[in-house]
Amino acid sequence: MTLEEAIKNREDCMKYLEGLGQKASPDCLEAVRWSVKALKALRPVSREQVEKVWRGKWIIQQDEHRELIKKCPKCDFPISGWWGADRFCANCGEAFTDEAVEMVMEKLEELHDTSN
Repeated sequence: MTLEEAIKNREDCMKYLEGLGQKASPDCLEAVRWSVKALKALRPVSREQVEKVWRGKWIIQQDEHRELIKKCPKCDFPISGWWGADRFCANCGEAFTDEAVEMVMEKLEELHDTSN
């Protein structure tokens, strides 16, 4: 079910209850009104929101052996600078590149599509 379908369903239910007049429970009618308001308040996740929440930048340092080390700013997990897997933190999953953010967006859209 899409968000629009859910809103229409709740609005139709509200119209039905209003049509019952005094036979309808006031508490039930109020609950349906609030469900319509809540559904209308929902918004899809934007790329900017994903980048704000998941986008990080590696902290680059040199260790005592003068080897380049990258550390995750979220969990402080270190990886060697020559290690190529730098789209995500291997420890906490923090996204660090445009490609990684895009992968997160695709997963969110996939989850959204399967929940409908």
